[in-house]
Amino acid sequence: MRNLGEELNIRDGFISTIPVEKINDRSHNSSTNIVTTQLNAILEAVADRVEMHANIGEQRDNWNTLLLNSINMITLTAATMAGVVATAGGIGMPLLALKLSSTLLYSAATGMLLIMNKIQPSQLAEEQRNATRLFKQLQSQIQTLLSIELQLKKM
Repeated sequence: MRNLGEELNIRDGFISTIPVEKINDRSHNSSTNIVTTQLNAILEAVADRVEMHANIGEQRDNWNTLLLNSINMITLTAATMAGVVATAGGIGMPLLALKLSSTLLYSAATGMLLIMNKIQPSQLAEEQRNATRLFKQLQSQIQTLLSIELQLKKM
């Protein structure tokens, strides 16, 4: 007696059938594992880059703040010296030293501002913030890809 599947095949004209074979899928699994391992390594490197760029951005921002505060204090000191010279009147020699010191401080502040305009530390800090943002995007994309791949393995 034939089973139902064989009878339907004979009735529909399908006489010979190909037996079902399990396909050895080890090569696919091993390549998937290699890709997953590589993505995890890349994810770790990207996480390190995110941290590095965040730290560098914070350092550059701190450096910019300290430099601006220093220039502001130099300018304030020069203005105070100029004010003392103006209120002291014509006493003589010590006023010349205050005038020269005030002029020297104003010149130093001007020179530092010129250098800062050339270097633009705030722009450097902004570039670090941008790099941090881009690496965080890459990190989340890789994490999403790995989680999708994990969900597909579970199916």
